Amino acid sequence: MVIQGIPAHAGIEPEKGLSAIRMASEIISSIHDGRIDEDTTANIGKIRGGTATNVVPREVVIEGEVRSHIPGRLKEIKDSIFSTGKAVAEKYQGSRVEITENEEYRGYTIDESDPFFRFLLEKFTEAGIPPKVISTGGGSDANIFNRRGIRAINIATGMEMVHSREEYIHVQDLIKVTGLLVAAAVGFAAYDE
Repeated sequence: MVIQGIPAHAGIEPEKGLSAIRMASEIISSIHDGRIDEDTTANIGKIRGGTATNVVPREVVIEGEVRSHIPGRLKEIKDSIFSTGKAVAEKYQGSRVEITENEEYRGYTIDESDPFFRFLLEKFTEAGIPPKVISTGGGSDANIFNRRGIRAINIATGMEMVHSREEYIHVQDLIKVTGLLVAAAVGFAAYDE
């Protein structure tokens, strides 16, 4: 969202301005974000704007994302965010909100009866790693491959505290998953769906 306000000198005539930062904060504080429900999340991840402390900010750009395993729910939350942005802009004369969207990837599901899925489970068992099958809100190349008809399944590496400043992985887990991947690659050469 690009939020347009009205610039003015903040010390001489701030009343002639309309702060795009204030508008952005009103939009952000009015939308649902974080974990919306079991299948859906939303996040405002970037915000930038303003030019100087003595200028009522003319423009702010906020960037965010919505993820859901349910396409209709994703659209519902996205539409709610967009309509909130437009409603805030309509409240202030001289303001404007421009909204663009981009679909980076779609979610995918692979049935547990799928032969490739069963093949990978077998490789986990052979490697002595108890498989734990979960659904996540993460995104990866597997989303792109599956959308293009190429079966791909993410295998976790044992990362802990993902995307935080404290993210780590135990070397032992990295060695285990490397062994698993080598065994899967060797086994895949003989794999026949």
